Amino acid sequence: MAETERRKSLLKESFNINTTLRKTNKYYNNNEKPSIKKLGLNCYESAFFTKKVVDKMIFSYAIKISVFIIIYIILMIKSINIELLLVITQTLFSAVVLFYFIKLCYYKFQLDKICKEFQDIFFIRGLSNDNANVLLLNITMDYECLKSFCKIASSSKIFFKNNKEWSEEWTNLLKKIK
Repeated sequence: MAETERRKSLLKESFNINTTLRKTNKYYNNNEKPSIKKLGLNCYESAFFTKKVVDKMIFSYAIKISVFIIIYIILMIKSINIELLLVITQTLFSAVVLFYFIKLCYYKFQLDKICKEFQDIFFIRGLSNDNANVLLLNITMDYECLKSFCKIASSSKIFFKNNKEWSEEWTNLLKKIK
């Protein structure tokens, strides 16, 4: 439900059309007039921040898994507490823990790819390219499908901790686009 409302808000903010009653306040930070370009900029901004958060999430999660593995190896070598070793084995190698980490890695890889595609259009090919609108729609749909497929919630704690720095970085990118 939240993702559906977020997508409706994306369309509302991009085309100035009432698709939802939900109000957003400075969620997207560009002054582009309603258009496919604005949709692309809004989606690029969302992908930019999501990528930044996921980069930090994957690092944090990798550290947690590494600690588990180190403890696991130590316990295997020492073989002191078989029950604890069994609990760690079940936790570490459970489908949930490993699958989440693999999915998080996949999400990061795809976000990198999507952000590079946005950069390609906004900084290299340019918006005067005849295919720019189609490419922006394609990348926007790729991003929305990726979010829907992976179903990974971004850490709001990481976002708010780094928002000021990332917002400055986004503002500098936005200046180069225009």
